Amino acid sequence: MRTDLVKLDMALIRNVHEDAGRHAIIRGVALMCADLGMKLIAEGVESREELESLQAMGIDLFQGYLLARPAFQALPSVDWPG
Repeated sequence: MRTDLVKLDMALIRNVHEDAGRHAIIRGVALMCADLGMKLIAEGVESREELESLQAMGIDLFQGYLLARPAFQALPSVDWPG
């Protein structure tokens, strides 16, 4: 079974910029997904450092409080860091 999208859990994302082990795991998953033509989405991105670290690994889909707060039956406004 193949999928088009793989979601990285927020427990793996948390402080990835400070944890070499998490960084290595995510980098490996990112390479594997790229080879298989799958997109990655990182959930629970809460800091600019996490975002920048993930972007450097080639991930370009994100969810998390850094970008927008959840909203019920609405599209939240995006608070893009910048």
